[in-house]
Amino acid sequence: MNLNIELYKFKEEIESEGSLANIFWHSPFLDTEKKKRKKKIFLWFFICSGIYFFLDLIVMIYLYSYLGDIITTIVISFFSFLPIFLFLGISVGKFYKVVGCKRYYNLRYKLCYGKLKELLQKSSISTSDIEEYVLPILETKGSDSNKESYSFKSFFKAVIPGIIVGIIVALFSFMIMNTSKASQDELYFFVKAWVCASFALLYVGLVVFKMLKSFDFISDVKGYKLVKSLLYDYLSAKNQTLQKYKTYKRKF
Repeated sequence: MNLNIELYKFKEEIESEGSLANIFWHSPFLDTEKKKRKKKIFLWFFICSGIYFFLDLIVMIYLYSYLGDIITTIVISFFSFLPIFLFLGISVGKFYKVVGCKRYYNLRYKLCYGKLKELLQKSSISTSDIEEYVLPILETKGSDSNKESYSFKSFFKAVIPGIIVGIIVALFSFMIMNTSKASQDELYFFVKAWVCASFALLYVGLVVFKMLKSFDFISDVKGYKLVKSLLYDYLSAKNQTLQKYKTYKRKF
C-alpha cells in the first residue's frame, strides 16, 4: 500500500465532500423533504435578487439621466448591490436551520469528518498506522511553506494592493497633466471623477482581496492540513471510546 497515494485520495474526496457545490447545490446529506425546503429558500433568494436588480437598474438609468455623470452613477451602482448580499445572508441562514447547523464551518467539518470515517472503514489503514506513519507524512506535507509562498493566493495578496494604489496614482497624475489649463468646472469634474474612480477601485480591490480564500482549493497544503486535523480528532474520539470501555469493564 502506497500511503502517499492513499492520502492524496483521502484529501481529494474529503475536499469534494466539503466543497460549496456539494453543500449548497447537491446536498446529498438532506432528505427529500429538506431538499424541497432548500429549493424554496434559494428560489426566494433568486426572485428577491432578480426583482431588486431590475428595480435598481431602472433607478440607475433615471439617476444617470438626472446627473448626467456616468462615473458617479457607476460608483453608486457598486454600493447599491450590497442588499443582494443581505438577501444571500438571510437565505444561507435559513439553509443552516434546515440542516441543523449554526455555521458553515460546523456543517463542513461534520461532513468532512463523516467522509474520513467512511474512507478509513474501507481502507486497510489501522489506528497504529495513523499514529506511526500517516501523521508524520501529513506533518511534512502540511508544513510545506515553500509551496504556500508560491501559491496563487500569496501572489494575488502581494499584487492586488500594489495594482490598486498604482492605478489611483496614475489616474491622479493623468488628471494633473490634463487640468493645467482647465476651467473651474472642468477641474471640478476631473477631481470628482478621480475620487469616484478611486472609491470604486478600492471597493473592487477589497472584495477581491476578501475572496482570496476561495483560492485555497488550488493549494494541496490546505487539504492535507484538513486531513491531519480530522485524523487527530478521530484518534481523540477513539481514545475516549476506549477509556469509556475500560471504565465500564472495571465496574463489572
